[in-house]
Amino acid sequence: MVENQQIVLPPSSMPSQPNANEILTEDSSHHYLNDLTWKDKKDAKKWAIERDKLIMCDRHFQMVCECSGTSKSHVKKGTESKRKTKRKNTTFTKNTNCPFKLQFKHNKKNENNFWYLEKVACGRHNHLIPKTLLSHPYAARLNDEEKMIVSSMTENRMKPIDILSHIKLLNPSNVSTLATIYNAKTKLKDEQSENRNQMQQLRHLGEKYNYSVFHNEDDDRQIKNLILSHPEFIRLARCSNQVFLMDCTYKTNKYEMPVLNIVGQTSTNSPFSVAFCFLENELEESYVWALEQVKLFYVEGYTPKVIVTDKEQALLNAIARVFPDAHHLLCTFHLWNSIETKCNTIIRPTNKSEMARIKTLLVDQQEQAKEKFKKDDKLAELRWASFQDDWDAMAHSLTVEDYEERSRMLLDSLRSYPSMVNCLVDNWLDPHKENFISAFTNQYRHFDNQATSTVESSHNWLKKKLHSGDLKLFSCFITSPYYNPLNPLNHIDA
Repeated sequence: MVENQQIVLPPSSMPSQPNANEILTEDSSHHYLNDLTWKDKKDAKKWAIERDKLIMCDRHFQMVCECSGTSKSHVKKGTESKRKTKRKNTTFTKNTNCPFKLQFKHNKKNENNFWYLEKVACGRHNHLIPKTLLSHPYAARLNDEEKMIVSSMTENRMKPIDILSHIKLLNPSNVSTLATIYNAKTKLKDEQSENRNQMQQLRHLGEKYNYSVFHNEDDDRQIKNLILSHPEFIRLARCSNQVFLMDCTYKTNKYEMPVLNIVGQTSTNSPFSVAFCFLENELEESYVWALEQVKLFYVEGYTPKVIVTDKEQALLNAIARVFPDAHHLLCTFHLWNSIETKCNTIIRPTNKSEMARIKTLLVDQQEQAKEKFKKDDKLAELRWASFQDDWDAMAHSLTVEDYEERSRMLLDSLRSYPSMVNCLVDNWLDPHKENFISAFTNQYRHFDNQATSTVESSHNWLKKKLHSGDLKLFSCFITSPYYNPLNPLNHIDA
């Protein structure tokens, strides 16, 4: 008999359940009675299923109706069932104890050794015949060709909805659902992993395709940090070792581990990812460990010469420890965003309190106050635009003399904003002027790489391929651009 199955249906589509002894259909025995014989049990099963589809009744090989049997509780005897939520129970069963049943018999006495339909035990149903086989378990199964399509499209990182659409395009009679595709992908992943857990499978694939996979553990043997790198990109990094760009991204895995993406550039200015570093945290020691593993890719004396990052002090300290001979440049994009966040409110205050005060005035006074507020806001906007132009001119100074002159003029123009002057001098000009002013950075060959925008585009590309930010590390690995040994360079110019 068929095992009892419990499914979830929307209340609006759930038909009223008839009594178990109530017969709702005509006798369909004449659809099955015949004198045919089959050499194999599979042939008998195939014939019965084809007959089922003619009258829209999907059944298992035991040839009872899929609505046979009754629902059973999964709660063990002697135990009390406790609901996890207070939501109303919307679980229904389609089992109506349907009496329909076919009986096949195997004739072993005959030398042909065939199967035949012995009798139709009952050809009636106690439920309405469905108009479609959509979502019926057996009819929704994928054939061998469709399973190969799921496998190949999964390797190419296609979304399940796109896989299902492609299958239905090739086979219009297919009645599979998204759940069928997800189940097929899960089964495919289990077959490939061969009962290995996530980390064992990750290391297995790394060894199989010669990936560089490094990790370290804590005292409880939990993964703290993990690095993945493709061998082709390691060779590219050794050839193009002049400039490195580094930046962290988030929301890529269920463990909320930040990902340090290290990007290099070829001689044709095409970016490529050197390594992905999943870190336990953004402390200096985590960065030091990751950079030390990356340093192993290089021969002594051929390490990166210029490294571009944002102003993250822990990362800056780690770079100074691991790559002491490299010249560090600050990302001009992140630098300006930081200045805009801290200084824009000084020149252009929001004045919410002033607007609230204006609303309390008399009607004739409100118009005059609003005109004055708009005029002051326009002047503040012009002052901010003037400051932005002066800052760009100072940052692009080609000589030290030009920088000193333009910085002096900039600070003089901001004399009425002492807090802003102190902020610029203490946070950027005095400690980091050599890391972003052109007069100092042009002393090194950075090939016009003064921003980490290429890393940001790589982050955007990666997250689009991941489709979700709560994946396991193994899922991130097989979804990453590295997991394609036949075309390892598909991530160049991300």
